[in-house]
Amino acid sequence: MMKNHDSDTLNPVKRQDASKPDLRIGWPGDQFGLHQLGQSVVRRFEWVVPKRLARSSAPYYDSEDSDQNINETSIDFLMGHGINRIISLNEIPLSSREKQKLKTEGISYTHVKVPDYAAPTQSQFDEIRDAYAKGGVTLIYCGYGDGRTGMAISALQIFQGRKLSHHDYRDYGVQSPSQLTALDTLSIRIHGYVLRYPSLTQIPTLLTGCLFAR
Repeated sequence: MMKNHDSDTLNPVKRQDASKPDLRIGWPGDQFGLHQLGQSVVRRFEWVVPKRLARSSAPYYDSEDSDQNINETSIDFLMGHGINRIISLNEIPLSSREKQKLKTEGISYTHVKVPDYAAPTQSQFDEIRDAYAKGGVTLIYCGYGDGRTGMAISALQIFQGRKLSHHDYRDYGVQSPSQLTALDTLSIRIHGYVLRYPSLTQIPTLLTGCLFAR
């Protein structure tokens, strides 16, 4: 997704094509991965809305939600990117000591407990929306940084009025049927219906991809 530079509106972009110049997320030099950071603090860090909203894995994630760790290096990474708000969909909350470290540095923390491959409840979607609406530079993460994080990014777009299909949700990393169903329910809440198929603006891109697929 990319930002409409006239507002904070989130516009969809295929994450798997993010390396292409015309679909690059953020600005040159804003992408960070294990191939660029010798000792990576977070994996899959990318700007969704440059300098407003980012997504990533949990700090120091290896394979379990419990791997997350907020220490001085984590905080340096966050502050270096201007992050002052965290929305975590990790199943495990940070410790009191870790939350105090964030608070001391002016970084707010909202924990929305969602097990891996599960989906937030509708009230949890509202909690994500309300936390993001408080402003600042927000980082959303879960564990790996794909399914639950992709749900939060998709939900924020739905709250902003976008009509998204399952194709869009998959592009953002949404994984399980229960996650798709939860986003469909949110779409019905906000729009009154579910967009089952890609929008007309997406069809030429999809057709082009099919024609040139090997």
